[in-house]
Amino acid sequence: MAKQWADWDNFMKGDRGEPADSRSQPVTTGPVLRKGEVPRRPTDAEIRGYILKNAPQQPTDQQLFGHLEVTEEMAKKAQQDWENVFTKFFKTKHEPIEKNQTPSWGRGPVDQNDISQLTEEEKRILAIPVNPNAR
Repeated sequence: MAKQWADWDNFMKGDRGEPADSRSQPVTTGPVLRKGEVPRRPTDAEIRGYILKNAPQQPTDQQLFGHLEVTEEMAKKAQQDWENVFTKFFKTKHEPIEKNQTPSWGRGPVDQNDISQLTEEEKRILAIPVNPNAR
């Protein structure tokens, strides 16, 4: 006779069969200890070796910063360039900006008492009455 899906006889007798999932079985791996034996704690070197077994090697300073090493020629050239900055500045003839010369970044000197030289915005601001006694 075939077993019915709702047949609980084996369960009630305590015979449940094999566990369905292999993770539910007891762990049997690892060293077997004799009675009264205490497991040995692994050393830091063993732990480190296990963790870093397949880790890539740490790059050396030469690999990381080798292109930044300053040679004696590079240092001499940098020193000469630094000294030339000042000598070039003092040897160059600098022309002073004259008062009436209009710079390229502004509109030049303006006489604020001459209203014809002011912009519309400046005229509007000057037209605002100011009371010096107001708080």
